[in-house]
Amino acid sequence: MQTGTIAVKTTAKCSRNTYLCIIASIFFMLTMALGVFSPKTAYAAGASISIQEINYDNSTITVKVNSGDTVVYFSDENMKTWETIPTDIGTDRLVTLDISWITPTNKYVLTFKGDASTEAVKVTIPKQVTNFKASYNKVRGIVTFTNDYDRTIQWRKKDSYIWNTVNTDNFASQLEMLCTQGATVYLRLAPTNSYLVNGTLTEGERPSKEISLVIAKKIAAPNIVINGSKFSIQADKNLAYRTVGSDGTIGEWKNITTTTSLWLKDIAGSALYTNAGTTQCEVTLQFRKNPTSTSQVSHISTVTVPVQEAPPSDSDHGIEINYTSSTTFTLQVKAASETKPFEYTIVKPDNTLDYVTASWTSITSNAEITIKSDKAPVGSHVYVRKKSVPASGDIKFSLASKELDITGSKGVQYPSPAQATTLETLITTASVCNSENSAGNLTFTLYSPTKATVSSISFRDQYGNTKGTVSVKSSVSTNTASRFITDQYIITTKITSTESLDNLTETKLYAYITLSNNDVIESTTDSGVLLYIYPSSKINNKENKEYTSAFERLYGSTEAKDKSSFTFQIDLGTEKVPDTSAIGNFTTQDTEINSIKYDGYTLAPTTDYNVVYGSYTNDNGKKIRTATVTVNVNKFETISTITTKGKAVPLLIALNNGEEIDNKVTIKLVDTATLLDAPIAWSIMEGSLKETETKVTTNEDGSKTTETVEAITYELKLKLHDSSYAVGISDVTWGGTSILRSATVSGGTATVYLSNAKINKLTSSSSTTNNLVITLSNGFVIKSGCKLTIINAGK
Repeated sequence: MQTGTIAVKTTAKCSRNTYLCIIASIFFMLTMALGVFSPKTAYAAGASISIQEINYDNSTITVKVNSGDTVVYFSDENMKTWETIPTDIGTDRLVTLDISWITPTNKYVLTFKGDASTEAVKVTIPKQVTNFKASYNKVRGIVTFTNDYDRTIQWRKKDSYIWNTVNTDNFASQLEMLCTQGATVYLRLAPTNSYLVNGTLTEGERPSKEISLVIAKKIAAPNIVINGSKFSIQADKNLAYRTVGSDGTIGEWKNITTTTSLWLKDIAGSALYTNAGTTQCEVTLQFRKNPTSTSQVSHISTVTVPVQEAPPSDSDHGIEINYTSSTTFTLQVKAASETKPFEYTIVKPDNTLDYVTASWTSITSNAEITIKSDKAPVGSHVYVRKKSVPASGDIKFSLASKELDITGSKGVQYPSPAQATTLETLITTASVCNSENSAGNLTFTLYSPTKATVSSISFRDQYGNTKGTVSVKSSVSTNTASRFITDQYIITTKITSTESLDNLTETKLYAYITLSNNDVIESTTDSGVLLYIYPSSKINNKENKEYTSAFERLYGSTEAKDKSSFTFQIDLGTEKVPDTSAIGNFTTQDTEINSIKYDGYTLAPTTDYNVVYGSYTNDNGKKIRTATVTVNVNKFETISTITTKGKAVPLLIALNNGEEIDNKVTIKLVDTATLLDAPIAWSIMEGSLKETETKVTTNEDGSKTTETVEAITYELKLKLHDSSYAVGISDVTWGGTSILRSATVSGGTATVYLSNAKINKLTSSSSTTNNLVITLSNGFVIKSGCKLTIINAGK
């Protein structure tokens, strides 16, 4: 239904019907000649009964009788049986007969007479028309009637009994109103009543058989979605659309015959941004599905195309690109968020932006987006725009804004990669540059056109073979004195460990530097970074079997048999301290020991240790400077800061060339004995201990000997570090007073007996607690582990 209206069409009778009409006319003429009456019955002179009206609406016949008639009879055309019309004759001499009982499928002849007017009068009730038909074309919106015989056509709604005459001027609009919810209508050829006019009964017609016509309801409105990114509307075939002006004017429907994309520039161009000087306005569009042979036209779907925003301002929204390497750059939109999304697309050189094929990537945060040259070659253009936002809650639907070319007229232009123009030489000694010694870091700087740091460095020999990597820390800052695009930034890098290269001494190593932006600087003999490492100093005790790098000392022992010192030898890496300004240059200063530390304590030269410097020639004919060190452990072992015992603790040997020899020479201090069951705590009242006791001994002959012996209440047990080590207990004191009775040593365990008599002599003004101090014969002292409290007897 392309116009939204329903038209009415009457189809001409077929040729067969025309032929039948001609035959019927001839038959009618013959019938008249033979005196058989039709509804146009002509009455003979002197007839006393006449047919006044046949009302096909009410299904009645009205008969007028003579004044002498008191009863009216009726019969069929055979007149064998007569029945009385049951209604009374009125004062107007009229009587009415109901004829609804007469079957409509055939014509029927009625015969009338009165009781006085005995001359019969015949009238024919015509057959009902049954071939009247109507059809409804949903596509064209036309109702076509067939076999209407030029008669008046009537219609009514399904549940209505009021018949309406079909008027071709307004019938289409009447039916169209029913399309909203759909309806069934009934149609018929209107009845034509017969009347007595000038003595002749006019021709009448029964109403035709009723026919039904189904008016299908409108189908659901199409779902129309505006693609705010591609600026299009996907339209299926068999749709139609029209525009609705801001003043309410409605355009003509335009049919869509194939599934296609409708471009907003074609159907809603005034809503799109062209330039700042062009006026824009919203555009309202209406869509519907056209009717088909099986479905009615749809309801209308209305969409509004909003005004497209201008390109976003780079300054207002913080839109910028920053080149980060010779092959990468970052894109950032500082105003972007989940609720204010942006998007970007990349158009490669020699191409133009096409909304149909462009692929846009969302930007929903202010984070930098890294873009590489494989996606954006030189000359590409990067377009940024506000993203189309769907309607949600209070948020209205919006088109994507007009795009901003953030790369300008020339498009993407990558800077040249960072380059080193001079050769910077870094000189160190093996093991000096390590993660524990920040003073040994090797520092160099590079200039770069982009903001980048050094991410890794590997070193190669002169033939290009990779020898190892180093640990680095790198930072970048803006070069305030920059003069060229190549020195916009200063990259400061510290090599914090050369551990993997420390065995490659006296070899020129060239840096292969990878920046955080993946740019690479490959060092050569003329530019870049050169690393040169001198040999480190090493412990070498091969020349003397008495030398050791792992010394174990009985802590605090004064016995001559217990070693109190030891000696080791250091082969120094270089004779002189290297001059780091050039390879092969040395200062005039001999390489020497600066300091030695043990367990946090700095040893005193000449007292705690002695050094004798010397040299020898190795198997390669190279002169090796040596340092022979003797450490007098007994001189410093009792220093209060030294607390580690029973565990090997390394010496930290610092040389004047920056080296630190650690974990190569160790000292282990060992206690002669340890107190078992510690900690122990006793409390004793002054003078409360029993000093003697009676001992009864049974002899071999059965006799008994009684003697008084010294009572022993308290004893201590010590575990010796070595069961074969010969040592005794010299004394046990409390607050400086001896309380030792005796001691025995057996199987690596020493048992100490305390004297009750001596303990009874200890006094206290109230309550006094002291540690028992146990002194061994080799001078070793145990100062803790057992506490004794003496309580004043008067308290």
